Amino acid sequence: MIHVACECGSSFRVEDEFAGKRGKCPKCKAVIRIGNSDSQAMSSAIEAESKLGSSESRKGAKCSQCGAPVPALTYSCPYCGGNVQNASSETTVHSGLRMAGSIHDANGSAIASGIGKVMDFFNEPALLRKDASNVPDSPNELVTFFSKHIGGVSELHYGPIHRQACEAALTKLRIFSTNDPRLTNVVLSLQAQLDKKPQALSPIMLAGIIFGAVGFIGLLLMAFLLLMIR
Repeated sequence: MIHVACECGSSFRVEDEFAGKRGKCPKCKAVIRIGNSDSQAMSSAIEAESKLGSSESRKGAKCSQCGAPVPALTYSCPYCGGNVQNASSETTVHSGLRMAGSIHDANGSAIASGIGKVMDFFNEPALLRKDASNVPDSPNELVTFFSKHIGGVSELHYGPIHRQACEAALTKLRIFSTNDPRLTNVVLSLQAQLDKKPQALSPIMLAGIIFGAVGFIGLLLMAFLLLMIR
């Protein structure tokens, strides 16, 4: 006997002699193709399983009637005519959940990284002040300390902190130079380097300059418009 399943949901059995032929569904009268017998369908399923033995093929779909693996997005089994259970739907759901989890983790990492950068922005001045206040007590270390901070003297935000560190190092070196005249030239050289560095503008002064420039340009535009209207 051949098991026949119609798209309307009804199922029935017919004799093996009708295999491969077409007939009408007794319920909805739709013309359907009658597949092979159960034994033929099983052998076809085994053959299909051997041909589609790769794991990727098994992830496509399988027939809900004979269990034969069939290509993805197939709705009718080519071996028995039964309905195809799309096995990839469950895989798609799990893949979607994994993707959503990955996106959530990525968003969480991005948020954490952003928060970390914001915290570093606020903590950096305190850390820099702490480092600048740890002025060493030996001439060689003082020269290294000065060289470390001289590069940041002209920075907009932290220039004053670096300058204070350089001046503190020079003060201690002058004290050491009273007992070691060889350090006098070192102090003069380092002081010359510091004098060549321009004073960094504070953020408040820079903001005042920018707002003043914007206001001045705005006044010029308003005067120009008034002249045009007249």
